[in-house]
Amino acid sequence: METIKDIAQIIFYLSLSVSGPLAVYEYLKSRRTERLAQEFKVFNELDNRLFEYQKLALMHPDLDILDLPGKNRPSAGDRKQKQELIAHAILFSLFERAYLMFKNQTALFKHKQWSGWKLFLDDLLHRESVQTAWQLSKHTFDTDFQLFMDGKISEIALRSPEASPGREEVSSCPKK
Repeated sequence: METIKDIAQIIFYLSLSVSGPLAVYEYLKSRRTERLAQEFKVFNELDNRLFEYQKLALMHPDLDILDLPGKNRPSAGDRKQKQELIAHAILFSLFERAYLMFKNQTALFKHKQWSGWKLFLDDLLHRESVQTAWQLSKHTFDTDFQLFMDGKISEIALRSPEASPGREEVSSCPKK
């Protein structure tokens, strides 16, 4: 009877020694997930506010609320250029949000969702006006997103004119 009691005690202590660290690990993992969700919530809310401001600037390019670097008062041609820059900045904000949202998702989810965004982005980045707008506004975006976008623009610059733009594999999904 003592032997059974000793074996039961050993099994009990072994289970505690295994389940204790597992419980701590799961707790820390859930705290990290909650923290990431809270960070994304804050980012998302601030990004929504910035988006509203950018829309206001796009609707009123004559107001002195968002200017092209190095320009004073915009002329009629500059006004168009300013509107185009603002519109591109809005689009970059959407891509940044998608990039950050898909960054920590599973490979399957990224393949299903990010691939469409990536194709759209690849097609846009072939435009000189989009590349110029990115160079002027990139410092206002997430640093990981900046590296991603600069990499995409470099890839496009290296591609030959015969290559079909934006139709490569989904291998450049945001990494975990």
